[in-house]
Amino acid sequence: MPDNPSNSRIKKLSPLLINQLAAGEVVTRPAAVVKELLENAIDAGASNIEIRITQGGMGMIEVLDNGMGIHPDDMVMAITRHATSKVADVANLHGITTLGFRGEALAATAAVSRLTLTSSHDDSGIGRQLQVAGVLDEVPKLVPVVHQRGTTITVKDLYFNVPARRGNLKSIATEFGHIETIVREVALARADVALTLFHDNKKRLSLSSRAMSANDNDNTNSSNNNAHRLPLSRLEQATGLPLTDDALE
Repeated sequence: MPDNPSNSRIKKLSPLLINQLAAGEVVTRPAAVVKELLENAIDAGASNIEIRITQGGMGMIEVLDNGMGIHPDDMVMAITRHATSKVADVANLHGITTLGFRGEALAATAAVSRLTLTSSHDDSGIGRQLQVAGVLDEVPKLVPVVHQRGTTITVKDLYFNVPARRGNLKSIATEFGHIETIVREVALARADVALTLFHDNKKRLSLSSRAMSANDNDNTNSSNNNAHRLPLSRLEQATGLPLTDDALE
């Protein structure tokens, strides 16, 4: 039996602790953050995504996209758990067409890092910036900044407030290897999205988007099938392997 009976009473968890527990399920390592942010960018309709990493993701993870951006009125909601634009009601769960839908990724990441969300939803050149470190302020501050249409999310000092989790991470090379694998997998799935990956200010991957060429559509009957095929050039880019000489028509 507990020495102090009051310790066994049921209590409501604090918002920070709730988000940190959720982060344990979502933010398992830096590569998981990159995966969630890439999926959000693709769901936002981005055609060009830049990923900047330092110290294997333990220093900084930054993902910049040219997607539709986030309306200023929705910026705070974007960092709130179970808030999403992708699922409106339970009926939508049977026909989800987006990569993410639970509305937990940003909130979970913000709970264990210093996160900066910057976004613009129009072509005015002006966006809004919101900073979160562990838990959202009661009165969050949105700061006007210069920003083109799209979203930039910067994650610094991952696990700064959960040192035990940081201690479980592997070497910088290992963690970056996991990140590179995630980026290559996304490149295989989405040839229509240009992806650039930097590590410690050195460009490590540059995967240009690849639309089907005119030659691919010469045959009208096969044009629909070709539209869903991964172009060989993009496959070579994503895998880093020379495949043309061994490819079959």
